[in-house]
Amino acid sequence: MHKAPSIAALLGGILVLVSSLGHSLAGGPEILGQLAASKVDPELIAGIAAGWHFGGVCLAAFGLIVITASIAQLRGRQQSPAPFIIVGLALGLFGAGAFVYRNYQPFFLGFIVAGLICALGAFGRRSTVDS
Repeated sequence: MHKAPSIAALLGGILVLVSSLGHSLAGGPEILGQLAASKVDPELIAGIAAGWHFGGVCLAAFGLIVITASIAQLRGRQQSPAPFIIVGLALGLFGAGAFVYRNYQPFFLGFIVAGLICALGAFGRRSTVDS
């Protein structure tokens, strides 16, 4: 069994999970405060806040999915590559689209890198041999 892809994906999942906390606990208050200071309608700010925090929850879920799938691989359990591919594509495609849409801001390259790292788990153990 090649453990390197599973270990890389595990680290990628941890990275995504930790970034979800930064997204919601640091980024959310910052952007919402800027909107309030710009006198944006409070109802609009509340709607944006709900979507922002949903994004944080989704990032946490993506991270946990990759972490649990990676741990299963490392323990020798049969594991589909689907969780790694789906999460990797979601992060990578969002990052690529946002990178272009936001005039090539390097911040969005982080999503692409995280997606590639998480997708490495697809190359880890996928089946077991009964003995």
